[in-house]
Amino acid sequence: MNYPKELKFKASGFDWKLKFIDITHDNFGETLMDKKEVVLFHRDHSHQEITETLIHELFHVVMYDSADAIFQFDTESNMKKEENAIRLLSPKLFALMRENPKLMKLIGEMLDEC
Repeated sequence: MNYPKELKFKASGFDWKLKFIDITHDNFGETLMDKKEVVLFHRDHSHQEITETLIHELFHVVMYDSADAIFQFDTESNMKKEENAIRLLSPKLFALMRENPKLMKLIGEMLDEC
């Protein structure tokens, strides 16, 4: 798949950028909270891996201002707890979305009507 170099989106009132970088990297992706950027490193990764990584990173975006309240702020353990929670959730959501294209289409249509 040809990924766009950049896509702008909004989350929690902030303007964000999604960047697809064609390099090999130890991480599949990362969320840069201070820059409001999600970066996906797609070289040598399958489309399925990149898709699940996008979902994973978007969970970080969604959790941006909530993780502290949920996990009671402690920089070291907070990050580990947030990461572990997202690692549990993102593959499950990816599977649900991938295995149910009709459901995803319906949800998209419903969102268009909101």
